[in-house]
Amino acid sequence: MPPQASTEASLEKQLRITTLLRRKPGTTEAEFHDYWSHKHGPLAEKFFVKHGLIAYKQVKRTPPIDGLSVSYHTPSSLGFSPSPVVSTPTTASGGGHSAQPQDKQSDQGGQLDAVDGIADLIVPDEETLRRIMEDPEYHEVIRPDELKFLDGGPGGKSVMVGWEEVRMEAGKVIVQVGVDGVGNTSSNSVPFNFNGEEDIWTVDSFREKLRVQIHRNEPNEAVFSLVGIDASLANAFRRILLAELPTVAIEDVFIRQNTSIIQDEVLAHRLGLVPLKGNKGGLRWLNWRRPLEEDKPDGLEEPTYDFNTIQLELKIKCDWQKHGKERAGKQGETNPERLYKDHHVYAHQIHFTPFGHQATKWFTPEAGPIEPINREILVAKLRPGHELDIIMHARKGIGRDHAKYSPVATASYRLLPTIDIKEPILGADARKFAECFPSDVIGLEPTTTEEGKKDVKAVVKNSIKDTVSRECLRHEEFKDKVKLGRDREHFIFSVESVGQFDSDELFVDAVKVMRAKCARLKQCLSELREVG
Repeated sequence: MPPQASTEASLEKQLRITTLLRRKPGTTEAEFHDYWSHKHGPLAEKFFVKHGLIAYKQVKRTPPIDGLSVSYHTPSSLGFSPSPVVSTPTTASGGGHSAQPQDKQSDQGGQLDAVDGIADLIVPDEETLRRIMEDPEYHEVIRPDELKFLDGGPGGKSVMVGWEEVRMEAGKVIVQVGVDGVGNTSSNSVPFNFNGEEDIWTVDSFREKLRVQIHRNEPNEAVFSLVGIDASLANAFRRILLAELPTVAIEDVFIRQNTSIIQDEVLAHRLGLVPLKGNKGGLRWLNWRRPLEEDKPDGLEEPTYDFNTIQLELKIKCDWQKHGKERAGKQGETNPERLYKDHHVYAHQIHFTPFGHQATKWFTPEAGPIEPINREILVAKLRPGHELDIIMHARKGIGRDHAKYSPVATASYRLLPTIDIKEPILGADARKFAECFPSDVIGLEPTTTEEGKKDVKAVVKNSIKDTVSRECLRHEEFKDKVKLGRDREHFIFSVESVGQFDSDELFVDAVKVMRAKCARLKQCLSELREVG
């Protein structure tokens, strides 16, 4: 088994047996299908039910299909070699492959149309497969009946046994989740990834697949789903939210007086991290301020104007309360609330000092002045005699330059969990199964057993709340009855705003930034074409 196959195989222990069938010489196609469906089929069904098979399918012959491929991964742990099947080219122009037995490869020419039918079985594990092969009933009843309608020669029946990689289910690309690993994680939705398939991205196909679902929309938190996009695009939006949306934060701190025990640079850093809010129209109206460029001859930065700078002020001095010294000396009081005035410096003591159009248009008391988002942020602690006298300039910036400019506390996404209950889980097992998941993920529905007794069965209620803890796979009674995964094209975004802008506004702004990036790239490509 290849090195990576050990992890992949552990994700799905069920084995698939694919048998390519060719009819007995002298038997017409109609006779072959009639006997297989109405005589051999029921006989095989009873035999397979006895051994607990999960599925038995008969695939009827169709005209040849260009590009058809069969891909299985056979574990070496099976300990025996079924009839070998190899993948060989179909035609020079088709670019496809078909499953063919090695001993028939030359005379069949690699054509799948030489096969009259395909029997597809799914068994729970390797031990069940061994029991089937060793059962005398198979050799005494099933196999002799097969010879009545199948070619008894070496090419009449070609068997392939292996575990399968589920790339898509119900039209969705699924990441497999197992007890000790994950599989099918890499993306293949790129042009020409598959031989003969262009898969070119188009606006129409993207618009058809894209869906947006809002789960929660609050000013400081938005949770929504983006469906039908690639991980690269989802991650681009996440990075833009974190690092490329402009906000306003304190940049320059002018300390005129600081007699506290906090060093000037530490105090300036704490002030810079205090998030601010104000009239959103005014915040968007602010321009960027050209920073100091040391390589310029004058070495000057752009002057301070009302359209590029917000000015704030912090003036506070700590002193004794009335009778505070007496309480500290004679009574031994240590509670600062009973001894000092203004001994805690909070964010609400930072005051906005507007000038120019800020005072008359953009940041008036009615429109919304500049102020800290959280008024109770502790900036410093003072004692009698300590004084702070500080002027601050807030400017526009982006999180790529400093984390204080990031408009979000966090912006993340996760793939939609998928839970596939393959076999009914009833009664006490259903209740135990529900306890393996967070609340409201698994529900219980009434059902009736074969004996007519009322019972409950486990059903998937809301998979979006699942944390994919894989707890159910650790129980022997559940690990073969449930299949966990993640939808690789369904991204659940969680955007938590710091408060300067609403969460839903931030994502719309991220989309605008992405559009601007695409426009710049398109322009650059046009210029390169002109130069070339």
